[in-house]
Amino acid sequence: MKYLRTFNESQGANHDKIKNILSKLGIKKFTINPDGVVDVHENVTIHDESLGSVTRGKQVELPITFGTINGDFVFTKYSFSETNTSLKSLKGFPRTISGMFHIF
Repeated sequence: MKYLRTFNESQGANHDKIKNILSKLGIKKFTINPDGVVDVHENVTIHDESLGSVTRGKQVELPITFGTINGDFVFTKYSFSETNTSLKSLKGFPRTISGMFHIF
């Protein structure tokens, strides 16, 4: 018989994974909603290198889903000359931003 995790155990594991990603991105003030969508209560700046996926010709996307950002949201390429990265999609980008929204 296979061991099946209960909903709460799965949710806890997912929240730990999300917290780890947010920590790597330097985001400290956040709320993780029951559906896994993250609301942030500070400015967010994400460099493609901070996602750990900068490779020549690599398409990147956010590993988590943002809901509301109470502040600015900036996504930028860290190094234009050495990489040829591009956004795969806007999947995971915030639904609502109270400040400015920039993609460089």
